Amino acid sequence: MKSKIINSSIYLFYLIPIFLISGPALPDISLSLLSLLGIYFYINKKEIIFNNKALKLFSIFSFLFFILLILGGIFAHNVKVSFIHGLLFIRFFLFCVAVFFLIEKNYIKVNKFLYYILTTVLIILSIDGIYEYFFHQNIFLTSTNAYMQNRISGLFGKEWIIGLYTSKFISLYVYLFFTGLKKNLYIFSITLFLSYILIFLSGERAALILSLIPILILFFFIKLNRNYIYLITLFFIIIIFFINFLDNSSFDRLKLIINPSEKYFKMYEVSIKIFLNSPLFGEGIFSYRYLCDDIIFSSYGDAACSTHPHNIYLQLLAESGIFCFVIVFAIFILSLVIVVKNLFFSNKEISPFIFLYSSMIVNLFPLLPSLNFFYNWHNVIIFFPVPFILFEIIKKGVVASGGLEPPRE
Repeated sequence: MKSKIINSSIYLFYLIPIFLISGPALPDISLSLLSLLGIYFYINKKEIIFNNKALKLFSIFSFLFFILLILGGIFAHNVKVSFIHGLLFIRFFLFCVAVFFLIEKNYIKVNKFLYYILTTVLIILSIDGIYEYFFHQNIFLTSTNAYMQNRISGLFGKEWIIGLYTSKFISLYVYLFFTGLKKNLYIFSITLFLSYILIFLSGERAALILSLIPILILFFFIKLNRNYIYLITLFFIIIIFFINFLDNSSFDRLKLIINPSEKYFKMYEVSIKIFLNSPLFGEGIFSYRYLCDDIIFSSYGDAACSTHPHNIYLQLLAESGIFCFVIVFAIFILSLVIVVKNLFFSNKEISPFIFLYSSMIVNLFPLLPSLNFFYNWHNVIIFFPVPFILFEIIKKGVVASGGLEPPRE
């Protein structure tokens, strides 16, 4: 009975990409339930975890990050809010361990199921978003952008994150295609093509730039003939310009990449001042929204106010201090170094594993506006590929394993 419940819990993981479309509640429930399973694994598989170098290091740094958040909560501007959210952050690390063991138990099945779920989700989102772009209502005939022109949100309703959601899952999707059992190349290509059309039409500047990272790596990975790459690029450009000929609103929004909002710079300035006031542990999770119009930190009144400063690293500095910032930034730098090293300085064949690191680069990219780092919905996406990274590190022997035997294909 216990084994059946544990094995069935993988479906909570499969459903997360679908649940994310509905809002923060359902993915948060799924992640919380899986984090309880993580506690079970820490109790029942503690010898495996602490004898395995990769899992042990992950556990140590996770615990360190958690302790830093708790300490920050104690000294926070709003102790209750910051301490509670810091305490709950442990769920994401427990989730990673739980899903790792579920993947390790039956990698081929998990790879197959998740790949087809993501294929279905990306195709439906793309078709719906493209339909909405031209007909101003989604496939359920519900108007979603009646009060704001030149944006599409598709199945996300009033949230303008359809492009960002898509761009965040592309790296993992590419990894899943090239691993496990053989998949249909044509379906994969169509899904990617529709996804990139959707990202462009969404007009989301950050999503468009981030989505270029996995596609550029893909060109290196598959070693296409140069003429073939030119042909694909030309075909995509023709499609984009044809769409622009019909309606140039997406181009108008993307032009803002070279002329970002002045409000962002005001928020960045206020974030730095908040950080300098409490550099070790920050002012606490979700503190920016309470301090952004404080005359101690801002001369802009509420002109620099928002729920967060729209940059992951400035938010970490302001709300959790220098130590949490260093841990997250080190993960980004490590991922970037591994990708660059494998692409340009390695004689070995490039592994699909590289797309998992590209997902971390996309999720933690420092030079673009971002969602709230401590927003549960966003964190579910950030941590979603981590169990696969742990699995691949151990499987490939990058870090010596202590008794874990990866399944044979």
